[in-house]
Amino acid sequence: MGDIARFDSPKQTMAFIGLVPNNRITGHHTETSSGREARGQGKMSKRGDKMLRSLCILGAGALCLMVRNDRLPDCPFVASIKERLASPRPWFKVLVYVAAKLVRIATALLKYGETFSFEKAGISKAVLKQWELEQAKAA
Repeated sequence: MGDIARFDSPKQTMAFIGLVPNNRITGHHTETSSGREARGQGKMSKRGDKMLRSLCILGAGALCLMVRNDRLPDCPFVASIKERLASPRPWFKVLVYVAAKLVRIATALLKYGETFSFEKAGISKAVLKQWELEQAKAA
């Protein structure tokens, strides 16, 4: 990937890897890359580093299996994965969601030089400051 600082946001990192949807949306109707009309997001763009994308999806698969077998501690991150696994979405779409989440987490860890924490991983950036303040008061 090179220097992580060249990416301004995690979305740019996901686009570099190719984990973003490939949509063609006009004001009147939504068209996927295969030409069919559909609602919502389309297929993955698959542009970018194929090997890195494959490794991210394989890692997401291993993580999903660990969550399914209750081998990880309960936290917001694991709860969000369990919620996705319980939904009627296809397995591969769940894997792409988890892979994208892992890329966002890895980007933040590399960019800000922090260590991984299950508790902080599932919390959105907007809520993170409040959570850190509550943790500081409790300590």
